[in-house]
Amino acid sequence: MRWVLGWGWIAAASSACSSGLGNAPNPAQPLPVYGAPEDYGDGPLLRGDPLIEVAAPAIPSRCSPRARGWLSLSRVGQSVLPTWGRRGRPRVVAPLPSSNEPPELAVAVGDRRVIEVAGGALVAIDQGEFGAGLYHLTDGAAQAEALDSHLSDRIHWIGQTRDRIFAVSGLCHGVACDAHKRSVVFEVRLVPVGAGDDMRQAWRIDPIAVLPGCPDAIGLDGVERTILIATCHGLFRVDDLAATTIATWPTWLGATEIAEVRGVDAPIFFVSFGTLIGRFSAGQSSWFSPPECVQR
Repeated sequence: MRWVLGWGWIAAASSACSSGLGNAPNPAQPLPVYGAPEDYGDGPLLRGDPLIEVAAPAIPSRCSPRARGWLSLSRVGQSVLPTWGRRGRPRVVAPLPSSNEPPELAVAVGDRRVIEVAGGALVAIDQGEFGAGLYHLTDGAAQAEALDSHLSDRIHWIGQTRDRIFAVSGLCHGVACDAHKRSVVFEVRLVPVGAGDDMRQAWRIDPIAVLPGCPDAIGLDGVERTILIATCHGLFRVDDLAATTIATWPTWLGATEIAEVRGVDAPIFFVSFGTLIGRFSAGQSSWFSPPECVQR
């Protein structure tokens, strides 16, 4: 396996604060988690200490005109290739399974993610501070059913692993790492309701993990069995039982994209922070910035 980030890139290992983000958290204090009890059941479910010791990075202070936008991560086999892309995350507007588009599922701005299910589709709307929600759209229906209207923070993202459907709530707004923000991960599944002749199946969302900080970047792992979430506090892996802390950042950082490839002995996680990329694996971390950027 080759790691293309090692070609022509500059390792960044000295300590610095993140540009445009909050001050470094106090490592002696526990990661804060807040939220309404109805959003996450019995409370935070974080397993164990961080798996990877993360060194403090040097944040590039400026980049040359050749470096336009942010660094995105393109997976090439078992390698990750960084490329300059448009600043900001690309929009995701997945088509609905039929031509019918109820007004609550229309997206003038933001994202729409769709998972087709028997008899219809699950749809997550993310329009930032302008609205969000998780809906079930039955085939041919003129209106979609909201599944998360009881939550104080509605769902912004939905994704499917090989055998589970996960959803995530939490709003990232602005550049500050708000200590009161959190990400809540739900499992979305069909459950039987009623009894006898009245028995039917209905969609249910169950909270399985609460993470400190809002969800900056979300993706599937390399084998599509768990989801990966980067908040301004760290990187977390979530399955159907709980969340595992992969790494906590030594300073507050805002991730833009996550990618994982399978190493010989352990998975390798790559996280882009716009003009900086972190590589985390086997208990170690490395930071890399491109030649077009100048460190402080």
